[in-house]
Amino acid sequence: HTSRLKEEGVYLITGGFGGMGLTIARHLAETLKAKIILLGRSLFPPKEEWEDWLNHHEQDNPISCKIREVKLLEELGAEVLVISANVADYQQLKISLVRAQKLFGNINGVFHTAGLADYEGFIQKRTKEMTDSILAPKVQGTLEIARVLDGVKLDFFILFSSLASVLCQSKLGQVGYVAANKFLDAFAYAQNKIMPDTFTASINWDDWAEVGMSVESRKRIEKIKSYSLDLELNHDMLPSEGVEVIDRILGSSSSSLQQVIVSTQDLTWLKSQITEIISDTEDIFKQENKYSRPKLETTYIAPRNQQEKTLVDIFEIVLGCTQIGINDDFFELGGDSLIGTMLTAKIKQAFTVNINISDVFTLTTVAKISEYINSQQKSSQKDFQRISEILEQVDAMED
Repeated sequence: HTSRLKEEGVYLITGGFGGMGLTIARHLAETLKAKIILLGRSLFPPKEEWEDWLNHHEQDNPISCKIREVKLLEELGAEVLVISANVADYQQLKISLVRAQKLFGNINGVFHTAGLADYEGFIQKRTKEMTDSILAPKVQGTLEIARVLDGVKLDFFILFSSLASVLCQSKLGQVGYVAANKFLDAFAYAQNKIMPDTFTASINWDDWAEVGMSVESRKRIEKIKSYSLDLELNHDMLPSEGVEVIDRILGSSSSSLQQVIVSTQDLTWLKSQITEIISDTEDIFKQENKYSRPKLETTYIAPRNQQEKTLVDIFEIVLGCTQIGINDDFFELGGDSLIGTMLTAKIKQAFTVNINISDVFTLTTVAKISEYINSQQKSSQKDFQRISEILEQVDAMED
């Protein structure tokens, strides 16, 4: 099957100066002598000012590095137009792409790699604005690209999603990022029905080595000693492998590749590893840095029975805190979604009770959880008694 990529084709790359975007750009330059539109948010000097800029700035200046990257693309045979615009802003995007198409002609394909890393934390501590900023490039940006290019016959529209949207738990504390990538997956399916002549695919990428958000994300995690479950199993893809995947997808004869999951490891195994990591992470909270009960407005009340004592022990293990009272609030003690996941797992083990992470947001104290356990046990006893009565009636009828 002939590739959907064309010699000297016109290609838009959003997030153009990101690691993935530049990798794609180099490949298009080397293999197709393509006309490349690099779209990014940062300001970029016009071409006539490049040499002056390079002469008056350090080698590692961010803009100097970008200028050298563009010059390399041109040396490889590409024509390059750099556009500074917010992909989620319709007016900025429209003005920019009208200009680009006047210069290069109609756009043949789109690589939508733009996105933001999500450092906003667990959902109960986030504002709507925090999450909206993470959603914007992938959600609003995708919609605006489709809106601006409505009427342009694209050969393809490739959306750079993440394996995080398949393995949701692997990105705890990054709900905006996971949701944004979920949207890309859904959009690809919808777009193929609405625009069947344009090949639209969402690629759920595993982490790329050396480039992309995962590199900076890991530096940050190490720096702040975060407890995020960002799986670091050292099986990242090489950029060259990523390029090969794209070539294979765009060269495929299948028109039903709306979503392509790219994982360097077996997905079933990965899901099992996530569960184990959640359990193992408990050790982090048992370290020597246990702290005493903080000053709370709640009066300390000791556990009144064995059930409450067991629950207090569980709270103290997962929170790394001592002297927890039965009315002390889980979140005021420093709890969050990750710790809540371990908390519910421990409670299930101890009491064989059906409790989930969502329950922790309402049952925030030992006393409330103890009452919940009692109510569930009473309900189970009533159900058991009712079943016994029905069985006795059935036995009597058979006699």
